[in-house]
Amino acid sequence: MKKFLVLVALVAMVFSVSSVFAADVIVEAEDFVKEEGGSVTKTVGRVRANKESILGWDNKGHALEWEVDIPEDGSYKLVLRYCHNRNWNTLREIQIDGQVPHEAFKSVVFKSTGGWAKDRNDWQNFTVCDAEGNPVMIELTKGKHTVRMLNLGGDDGGDNGSVNMDRFAFLAKDTDPGILGK
Repeated sequence: MKKFLVLVALVAMVFSVSSVFAADVIVEAEDFVKEEGGSVTKTVGRVRANKESILGWDNKGHALEWEVDIPEDGSYKLVLRYCHNRNWNTLREIQIDGQVPHEAFKSVVFKSTGGWAKDRNDWQNFTVCDAEGNPVMIELTKGKHTVRMLNLGGDDGGDNGSVNMDRFAFLAKDTDPGILGK
């Protein structure tokens, strides 16, 4: 009887611990469902892009939205696979279900990757982090969520906030962002 109770306790612990882990969700950038303030181009042929990627997401005020189906409740980090070759950083505000989920999402900084992935792999996987450099973990519930990214222009004060995007993902804390591509 004692062994049986220990086994039951272990099984209960396994199920309660496994429910804390998030299931990784990868979203292709070209699968956006809404666009305002501009028009991106979906393109194939960018070096090391997965399927298509988007470009022409240049102007301040240009917003894209995606519908994301989260398979289970959990804590997720947001990782974005992008490239650009501006001499300044480009900025995006990121909302989930109409809300900025953390201070770090008010003005996400995309640093230059040195190119547009035309003739070499310029893509970078970027994890949204807090001021101390730690990945921001977002609590998401199972079901559909709306992700909105708004072009804020560049940190040079200009309106051009060009970024090419391949994909983004909501990943569990310990998942390697490299699953988006190298």
